[in-house]
Amino acid sequence: MNFGKSFTYMFDDANWVSKFLVGIVISMVPILNIAWAGYGIGIMRNMARGMEKPLPSWDNLGEKFKDGLVIFVAGFIYALPALIVIGIGVGVATAIGDDNIFTVVMVVVGCCASVYFLAFSFLQPALLIHYARTNSFGALFQVSEVFKLATQNIGDYLMAWVTGLLAGAVLSIISPVLALLCIVPLLLGIAWVMCVSYYAYGQVGLSAIAKS
Repeated sequence: MNFGKSFTYMFDDANWVSKFLVGIVISMVPILNIAWAGYGIGIMRNMARGMEKPLPSWDNLGEKFKDGLVIFVAGFIYALPALIVIGIGVGVATAIGDDNIFTVVMVVVGCCASVYFLAFSFLQPALLIHYARTNSFGALFQVSEVFKLATQNIGDYLMAWVTGLLAGAVLSIISPVLALLCIVPLLLGIAWVMCVSYYAYGQVGLSAIAKS
């Protein structure tokens, strides 16, 4: 497996500039921009089909939007427990009315929510891989299958997860400079991070298929 390729494979596509620019336009349209998650699913499916250049075109936007909507809804459902705990914590602390207690409660609630979201970020690649393979909303909640994907090849899985985090960290470092130039370079950077992450996840998915 070659996770280093995740950072550069998109530039092997002769049409990467036009594909990214179309993607940027779509990313600036509220609601429609969730199609980017569906675009990432397309990257993984192209890899599973053995395509040498897996960067999808933006045709069949409806399918990409559907995939993105499914992922968005599933992500919201998974986030609900943490959001409910945060809401209860804020409500209780506000009702007590003591500033010190409010601070303590919010620190505890914030730490718990952070741990929850970190755990979710670790399982997210497995969720996306499983969905890309099954094309089923219900598959996103097949917890045993998701855990199996995440743990059966833990070394490569961790590498893919870290690859996505690393790409995001790189963007966070250079984003102030990109933002000073104009919004387009920043959006290009966000698109690059998405493509890096999904390619890394796709390699784990191919490995899982080979071992199944």
